[in-house]
Amino acid sequence: MMLGQTLATSALLFLARAYAQSSLSGSFDILTYNIAGLPEPLSGSDPVNNTPLISQRIGNFSIIHVQEDFAYHDALLFNDRHRTTTSGNVPLGSGLNTLSNYPWTDLKRETWKACWFGSGDCLTPKGFTAMRMQLAPGVNIDFYNLHAEAGDTDLDFAARQIGFQQLSNFIGAYSSGNAVVLAGDTNTRYTSAKDPARLFAEKNGMSDIWLVLEKGGVAPSPGPSIECPFPIPAGKEDNKCEQIDKIHFRGSKALKLIPKGFVNHNYQFLRPDGGPLSDHMPLQAIFDWEVSGSLRAGPEILGGRENSGYWNDVADYKGAFESPVSATVLSSITIRSGSRIDALKYSLSDGRVLNRGGSGGGDSKQLALQDGENVQKVELCTGTRNDGKKGVFWMRVETDRGHSVEAGKRTDMCTAWTRPGEGWTIAGFQGHTGTELDAVGVLWGLRGNFSYPIISAAPPTQRASFSALLFSATAAGASVAAVLMFA
Repeated sequence: MMLGQTLATSALLFLARAYAQSSLSGSFDILTYNIAGLPEPLSGSDPVNNTPLISQRIGNFSIIHVQEDFAYHDALLFNDRHRTTTSGNVPLGSGLNTLSNYPWTDLKRETWKACWFGSGDCLTPKGFTAMRMQLAPGVNIDFYNLHAEAGDTDLDFAARQIGFQQLSNFIGAYSSGNAVVLAGDTNTRYTSAKDPARLFAEKNGMSDIWLVLEKGGVAPSPGPSIECPFPIPAGKEDNKCEQIDKIHFRGSKALKLIPKGFVNHNYQFLRPDGGPLSDHMPLQAIFDWEVSGSLRAGPEILGGRENSGYWNDVADYKGAFESPVSATVLSSITIRSGSRIDALKYSLSDGRVLNRGGSGGGDSKQLALQDGENVQKVELCTGTRNDGKKGVFWMRVETDRGHSVEAGKRTDMCTAWTRPGEGWTIAGFQGHTGTELDAVGVLWGLRGNFSYPIISAAPPTQRASFSALLFSATAAGASVAAVLMFA
């Protein structure tokens, strides 16, 4: 290929990705707040009068995790936003609830496997919740809310260690390959050598937004406590001291989370007399998010979730978020079915051969893609099985060269997913499997070895906002570097 055509092709590849990403980014915030909602006289924080005041102040936050939301839940509800159904008052409820501007699926409530009576932790089923929240089509983040074992005796530390390991293992399975935000009352301090405050960073690749934005990314060493004083008057908030309420996060190979702010809203959650509305600080984290230019999830996962395991091929994806092209694309796919889809078997260009679904099924239909051939559409029909659970009944995969494979039986609940644009193809799947394929979603990847037509200028509404840039990419085995000038 001539140098001029190579540069033009590379420039258009960059611009196509840049324009697509301009609508594939956004921001969100989360507030975590232990609202001290135990029934009086157990609370001691006057929740009868304070909870309605808290409700008036949470409306401007997009996601709110609350702990100790027990006896006064109805007074907390702000409006008709998405919210969890409360698990109840003491002693049946966990006190963990979420209010959000965004919808979610796959809500799980888990109780700690260990507790110690010393601080009253065994009086309620304390633990954590997990949910998959959709900020935009194809932009899903797993949100966790937790309330950990309290106290500083050896048995409290032991119970907290067991609980954090339980949660870490759960994240490893439930959130495989996914972006995660974990927020709540951790009852841990980095300065306490016995506390598992560093576990999520070590085991789950997560970061504490307080450490990132306020401590240069370095956790305080074990030693004397630097815990924030409480209560404090408005205007005396100090983000350099440590809170036991924490917010951890991580991105994924397909979705970057960029920490932008960490705010102690103590000044906003005070009574008219200046006293606090709870015995904890309300802490807010603010994030920007950005979808990868070469790997992205389809708009949704369709099918059932009951008692089935989750998988996401992003978990084993070898490329980096910043990669200009996908590190892998689909090579072949086999759909095994009877009246429903039992399993998918597919091979990827990185050598992986993956089986998703059960071991039963009848007919197998296969599609082997040719060199440079791309999947341009995936169609799916779901339905309800005889056991009352949802499943995938029919699936069709179509390429840009007119080849296709389909299997199963159509229903009246069908959806078609088309690739984001020219040059994109399937890079993997995500979904839920049990004895058959319960649910499935697609992952799109940008192939590196394709050509765009040469253009003389970008459309006026899509011109780059920069005057010069250095662009480099590796595509189809050739490296290109050029300085591109734009008006």
